[in-house]
Amino acid sequence: MGLCAGGQGAAGGRFPGRTNAATLGGKARSGAVIGAFMAGFLRWLKTLNLPGRAALRQACRVVVAAALALSAAEVLGLRLPLWSVLTALVVTQISSGKSLRATMDYLIGTLSGAAFGVVVALLVPNPGPGALVGMLVLAIAPLAILAAWMPSFAIAPATAAIVILLPAMTHVTPTASALDRILEVVVGAAIGLAVSFAPPRSKAAPRDQGE
Repeated sequence: MGLCAGGQGAAGGRFPGRTNAATLGGKARSGAVIGAFMAGFLRWLKTLNLPGRAALRQACRVVVAAALALSAAEVLGLRLPLWSVLTALVVTQISSGKSLRATMDYLIGTLSGAAFGVVVALLVPNPGPGALVGMLVLAIAPLAILAAWMPSFAIAPATAAIVILLPAMTHVTPTASALDRILEVVVGAAIGLAVSFAPPRSKAAPRDQGE
């Protein structure tokens, strides 16, 4: 057994190409399987009607937008890359018209929520646990009412909550927290719009164009 093992080891040492060839052969077989699967998947995709292809194309856009938003946020060193990813996911719509409206709504909600959160946070410079709860209620309540009346402000309460709570966890100023949120949203919105407008894109429905 020892001689056999030694012989095999020596053979492997003298002929490393055999091991490499076996490894490459395994990778080639795996690649062939994946290639055959993709070819079958594409043939199946061609048999789908337009809504099916449009749905798959939209799913691809959403995945690409999320990945690009995360990469951009990390390169720029943003404090919460998650916010950029979420913005890109919301902004990337199936039509360019919907993407523009989603971007405007998200920016309006973010700017209003950040501004109101800063105002509330400046009222109490060094809040304790009890004061922090009161500040959170004071910031969220009016924005939640506003969002119920005007859907464009739907993201405002969440933005204000982050502006108020994040300084207590990361020791940044409320103003810096608000600026971080705005920058993160702008990055995600820009990427989401770019992906949404990249060809081929879906045309807006007649109802969508008339709005």
